[in-house]
Amino acid sequence: MMYSIVGWSGAGCLRATKRMGTMKQFTTTLRSQVDQATEAMTVARQVGHDYEVHLHGARIRDLLDVAARHGIDTTGWVDRTMLDDARLGA
Repeated sequence: MMYSIVGWSGAGCLRATKRMGTMKQFTTTLRSQVDQATEAMTVARQVGHDYEVHLHGARIRDLLDVAARHGIDTTGWVDRTMLDDARLGA
């Protein structure tokens, strides 16, 4: 079984679909998407695009929620302080 992360659904939630592969592959894909969103958030912050920072932060929080629902330890994946600063009005 391979797991893949599927984009935003109706209420901004994510859903995970099972294909061929392993939980390790799912974790690797999830981690890669968190890393990509973190990098995009950093770039948005550097150029002063506050709303994009918020959107990338929301994406990261959603990905971390998916990981938590699957029992994946995300300790060290993201600087939680940086993530807290990504909220609108922060």
